[in-house]
Amino acid sequence: MKYDIIIPSWNMQEVAVKCLKSIQAYSTDYRVIFVDNGSEQAELDNILPVLEQMPHLLIRNEENLGFVKATNKGIEASEAPYLVLMNNDTEAVPGWLEKLAEPLEKNRNIMLSGPLTTTPNSWQGRYPKGKKGYAIRTNGMIAFFCTMFKREVFTKVGMLDERFGVGFGDDDDYCLRVLNAGYVMALVQDLVIPHHHRTTFKKIYGEENIKGMEVAAIDKFKEKHRLKPSLRDAPIPVQRSETIKFDPIPVQVCEGPIDVVYVLGTGSIWKNNEIRFSLRSVARNLSGVGKIWIIGENPGFLSESIRHIQYPDELGRQNADGNMARKILRACREEELSEDFLFMNDDFIINKPVVASEIPWMHKGNMKDRPKEYWSGESYRHRLKRTFETLRDKGYPTLQYDYHAPMLMNKKLFPRCMDQFDYAHDIGLTFRSLYGNYCQLPVRHIGHYKKTVYKNYKLKELNSYLSDCVFVGYNDNGINPSLEMWMFERFPERSQYECTEIVDVLINIAQWLKGDRDYQKGVEIFTMMYRDTNLTKLFRNGKSQQLQEKLEYKLKLRLGDL
Repeated sequence: MKYDIIIPSWNMQEVAVKCLKSIQAYSTDYRVIFVDNGSEQAELDNILPVLEQMPHLLIRNEENLGFVKATNKGIEASEAPYLVLMNNDTEAVPGWLEKLAEPLEKNRNIMLSGPLTTTPNSWQGRYPKGKKGYAIRTNGMIAFFCTMFKREVFTKVGMLDERFGVGFGDDDDYCLRVLNAGYVMALVQDLVIPHHHRTTFKKIYGEENIKGMEVAAIDKFKEKHRLKPSLRDAPIPVQRSETIKFDPIPVQVCEGPIDVVYVLGTGSIWKNNEIRFSLRSVARNLSGVGKIWIIGENPGFLSESIRHIQYPDELGRQNADGNMARKILRACREEELSEDFLFMNDDFIINKPVVASEIPWMHKGNMKDRPKEYWSGESYRHRLKRTFETLRDKGYPTLQYDYHAPMLMNKKLFPRCMDQFDYAHDIGLTFRSLYGNYCQLPVRHIGHYKKTVYKNYKLKELNSYLSDCVFVGYNDNGINPSLEMWMFERFPERSQYECTEIVDVLINIAQWLKGDRDYQKGVEIFTMMYRDTNLTKLFRNGKSQQLQEKLEYKLKLRLGDL
């Protein structure tokens, strides 16, 4: 026999009989290991006649031991090379065993496979239907309502953890253990298994108690894997020397340094100093970084340590997100690019020390909850609305991942995601929300991690407003002398990514005033502002204590009221 199908069951003879009859109709080369978890005899009497018509092993527990312990008893009794863990409220369909087995037979690194389902509140129920074959999953989880395993995984990874007794969290835990052991999983995209979700749970515990049980299971999962309380619930430390430790997410990101990918267009209003200061923030505050890639325009100051690929804006000015997506796709074709990478815009600032691979995915709420007036106004909102409607119509979640801060991406998943959407048409779609919802990334609300500067502030206001956030984002409306000076004061030193000094009057004045105030250098800066005035000629043609004081006064005056 090739397959052992393990079904833990308590009462619920109506669904159990339906499940068994579907297995009998659509399965070959199998045995059912039916683990009765202390059912009432009258219920079991209705199940046994059906069970006796098929190859089976009956295991009877005197009492309800819980889903996980009952499942482990079935695993221990199994002998087949492939095991299926199957809920009693699911139904087999034609070709189901063969389709689940295909990825396990073809790829020795795949240890378990699962199908799509009919349950709408499961990610496997919302996954787009109509695709062929299977997709390898290197992160997340596969729900264990109908999952096939290679027998060897229980030797290499172990049994299900019985501390998750009733069944919540056991699949999250086991999938993470499989990934941490260096293996992967498979989602069979052309197999849909009907699932009457939580039929037994609702019968035993009642719907009102299930939510609390889920929360308790999450806490148990975090405790086991030493996941710290979410930063949402704790103040972010403000010490510059302390690296922010994010609550780890149970998704595997490649070990070792990860690359950073910038996309750069032609729209700088500050002589490309936006990306200069972003790179300085990376150099100072981002650890665990491999190579830095810039795809697009060359800002003109890059050192040899930067990997630059010239790439045009192919889709016109109206489709900013589409142009950025094309540049990321270009980066994904590079063999040297790390498997996982950190996407950055030139107007992102890393404000506090963090580790690149630990930066969490974040969201700004569910787009379905936006009021009607939210969608009016700038073209970005129209693009975001089109993104929401596209995701909704295709059955994906609709969280807003467009949060103007660094985002971890995968070089294989990003192209696969973008192939599913018509992002190049008209004003396009927002690629971050496409990617986040396509991958159904584990996510937390952005909260106070990031702050944005979309209007003019004074320098004192900026120092207060931005003191406690990890990430800073801004747009052209936020750029003014005060923001420029805030960035210079935060990151005054040239980074290893620059081969030239900044040419910017305000910053050059600030550098001069902080330095030794060399007279000739001060005159050069003054001449940049006032090339042919009488005072310029006076400064050029003479040098005295009086002229030095006048020069300092004039340059300080130029900084104005920051």
